[in-house]
Amino acid sequence: MRKSDRRVLFLVFLAGLFAIALVLTTAYGATLQCENNRLLIQNRYIIGDIQHLDVQIKEHNNLGHIEEEAKSRLGMIYPSEDQIVYLSDEDRPGANFASVIRKNIYN
Repeated sequence: MRKSDRRVLFLVFLAGLFAIALVLTTAYGATLQCENNRLLIQNRYIIGDIQHLDVQIKEHNNLGHIEEEAKSRLGMIYPSEDQIVYLSDEDRPGANFASVIRKNIYN
């Protein structure tokens, strides 16, 4: 074989290696893109779940909801003036205690 034939054969061999490396790199990139797309879809579902949980937290932290649950599920009611016992006269509020509580809750 002549020197020029060896050089051509070597260049063809290098071009083949380059083509194989290019195909393998493209296949690996496609695999990564597929995994990335799967994770993005999964992320969208998780974001939806988080938003749903945020709404539920806001609903259940609403003072009106808490009061309604206390009344319906626990049977709690606001005490009347004659049902409240104070340890000393200094502890007694100036106004009706139940209305003070209601006023503080809704304002």
